[in-house]
Amino acid sequence: APKLKTFEKKDRYPATMIQTATFYEMLQKGTNLNMPTLYQLDLSIDNERLKEAIYKTMEAHPGLTMRMEMGEDHAVYQIPQDDYRDYEIKVIHMDDETFDEESKHLSKTIGPMDKWLFCFEIIETGKRKFLFTDFSHLNSDGRSIGIVAEDIGKAYDGKELTSESYTMFELGEDLAEFWNT
Repeated sequence: APKLKTFEKKDRYPATMIQTATFYEMLQKGTNLNMPTLYQLDLSIDNERLKEAIYKTMEAHPGLTMRMEMGEDHAVYQIPQDDYRDYEIKVIHMDDETFDEESKHLSKTIGPMDKWLFCFEIIETGKRKFLFTDFSHLNSDGRSIGIVAEDIGKAYDGKELTSESYTMFELGEDLAEFWNT
């Protein structure tokens, strides 16, 4: 069997070309390139268990919790963050009428150099419960949002998650190596 390339853990990794283009687009134009999703949950969902499932999903997908940084050379870098448990998953309470109005405006701008390039909020109205997620295009795409949602469900159900064997960090390294050869 072919031997897989191994990667050493670093403090920063090169951004991919699409991340770099997206980063500068957001920086220069203030463009909001988020992908918000609102999931209606069963009222029996336990908030603390759901929060733990989200943190376990973050652990399995380290690219999700990274931030971006511009180096002195103006190159853009992906910065891994192991402190994702410092991110507060808020539980927001509001009545149904307020939610129906506010739900149209849940997504807030995620800046290219913000510490967190995502948002997770649990919203309770008394009659309904939701999980609101919002991801920057810097760390996610449409397919990855589905994977994250599936993994949150698996972790909530007590299943072990498989950590990514090839992350956005390694992709950045490989692409930088490819373009520099």
